[in-house]
Amino acid sequence: MYRIPGFLLLSFLSLKLQAQANLNTSPPRLYYQTAAGSSSKQHIAIANRGNKPIELVVSVSDWNYDSLGNNHFYDAGQLPASCAGWVTVNPGPYITLAPQEQTALTVTLKPPPGADTMNIPVRTAMVFLTQLNATPTAAANGASVRVALQVGTKIYHSFSDRNDPSVVVTNFTDMASDSNASARQQQLELTLENNGKGWVEGSVETELFNQATGKKIRLEEVPLYSLPGDRRKITITLPATLAGGLYLATAVIDYGRKNLPEIAELEFYLNK
Repeated sequence: MYRIPGFLLLSFLSLKLQAQANLNTSPPRLYYQTAAGSSSKQHIAIANRGNKPIELVVSVSDWNYDSLGNNHFYDAGQLPASCAGWVTVNPGPYITLAPQEQTALTVTLKPPPGADTMNIPVRTAMVFLTQLNATPTAAANGASVRVALQVGTKIYHSFSDRNDPSVVVTNFTDMASDSNASARQQQLELTLENNGKGWVEGSVETELFNQATGKKIRLEEVPLYSLPGDRRKITITLPATLAGGLYLATAVIDYGRKNLPEIAELEFYLNK
């Protein structure tokens, strides 16, 4: 098992691959609503934008999130909500792309006729492309190293024809950004639970209201991704230049339910 921060996984790998191997893939996620005993096909476009051949191996794994939003990966079939065994990818498992060549993978998902259609609302898997002919690159000390690159496409499956997410706030508190009690910069921590029957893709938007001056400060939004049953801790970093005083923080969790956003408020005092 290994992990990469959830909100950075695909963008980080995409940038790294484009810089070193010039491999482009799209889309980053595939969504299926496929009945038991039926099959559905979707496609992953891949392109070698570089001037050297790229050799790839295709594999399917399990994945999930931890409470901080990090991705964890496992061998196929290890997780209760896995649909990795229902996924086949063609062509594969080995692919070679010539310079400037483009192709597409066909990803077929076929739940078995006896699949449990009631107790697991969302199943997941990950299609990985791993480079076999590692790219030589220079390390910081000038030595030559070879870097094996990997990029993944997430698979989501539901037996329902509509995604039905629901998020509730279970805690909202302020905290020091490190163990130093005199730390000037602080953080807020928002604890959420996905108690619905669908995947959540949204953001947390936070606004601060200085109760002494009446000034409002809108903070940078924080991405939010989760699966049914996930409990998530969202860290909201306060600006280092924020003046001390009494504040009201309002966090709006926006995940597609435009008329029913989840809202949390916290009154806190910032020492400066």
